[in-house]
Amino acid sequence: MLVATSYAASGDRIDTCNFYVSDLTPKAINTIVITSAAGGAMTVNQFYTIRFVFTLTDTLSQTDTLTLVFPTGSVVNFLQPTVSSNFTSSTLVSSFEPATLTLYVSIQNSNYNFSKNTILYLSVGSYQAPPSIEATLDFKLTAYRNNQKKL
Repeated sequence: MLVATSYAASGDRIDTCNFYVSDLTPKAINTIVITSAAGGAMTVNQFYTIRFVFTLTDTLSQTDTLTLVFPTGSVVNFLQPTVSSNFTSSTLVSSFEPATLTLYVSIQNSNYNFSKNTILYLSVGSYQAPPSIEATLDFKLTAYRNNQKKL
């Protein structure tokens, strides 16, 4: 909900109006590069630290949350210390939901906002791709602000 208040030139309050914004569409993250943190090809049935590098198409603030959904069949041995990024100045706050293969990452960076076109990375240790020689299904990276999709 947004609140707009109008004032007279004298500074006296005239009126206040509450309104809601709806039907906003989140911006897409156009390019995400996924590699092993060490570089090079990844082999099936092996565990790797993987790195996601992406360019912001909108701002990201310290109150936003990122979710990363891994493809069905993936194996993630989650330990918080194996998740790292370049967008936090303190200990990265993250959690993992095995049933949905979803990693939740809170952005906490000393009141710093990241502007559009900033390049960010997120590394996750102990990832194993689904057991197949076929192309892996998509990863899904989403940014939320106030529980609403932002990117």
